[in-house]
Amino acid sequence: MAQTGQVYRMKIACFLDTNTFLHYRQFHEIDWCALLTADEVLLVIPTIVVRELDQKKFSASDPKIRKRAVKVISKFRSISKDKCEPYSVRSGVFLRFCVSEPKVNWSHEGLLPEISDDRIVASMISQQPEDCDEIVLATADFGLTLKARSKNLRCFELPEELRVQVAKTAEEKEIAELRTRLAKLEMRMPDLKLKISLGDERLDIANFILQPPAPFNESAVES
Repeated sequence: MAQTGQVYRMKIACFLDTNTFLHYRQFHEIDWCALLTADEVLLVIPTIVVRELDQKKFSASDPKIRKRAVKVISKFRSISKDKCEPYSVRSGVFLRFCVSEPKVNWSHEGLLPEISDDRIVASMISQQPEDCDEIVLATADFGLTLKARSKNLRCFELPEELRVQVAKTAEEKEIAELRTRLAKLEMRMPDLKLKISLGDERLDIANFILQPPAPFNESAVES
């Protein structure tokens, strides 16, 4: 309870999952205080999230995801050059990396350390900042949301307007166009069937696949 003359400031610790960095606007561009109705927001990055982002830089099949992961890690490096942690991201928003693995009784909590979602939940359980009034998890992952809620952890999904709409490359547009043309051609191919009409009922007897004629063989003709 704030004393007379003091202003109470709500501070929220917001844990982020990997997809939040890959599919939404850059974390430093988001007004977290407005979204969470807090005076201060501390963004907490579990070790598993940093590890997955590092892996995405090289192993993601989608080049856009690889490029996005590179940008996020680059921003992390830039922010972490400041020796004072938590690092300032924007007005009222700070960032803290979990530098150690979560310490929980995995079997007691019903979690598995080899599952990424479980490691995030474990981080929220065992690595809660003591100077925050509340902790939340920013995620659009339904499975992770269910798991976090089972531990009475509040979840928060970023608004759809913050999701990044990535334009298709020229190559992707060409592939999509070729697929459309192929589908139209396949629809034009005749589908021959033999049917027998038995009053109102029609019975399929056989399907025929027409093979191209064999090439002309002069020796076979002579024999």
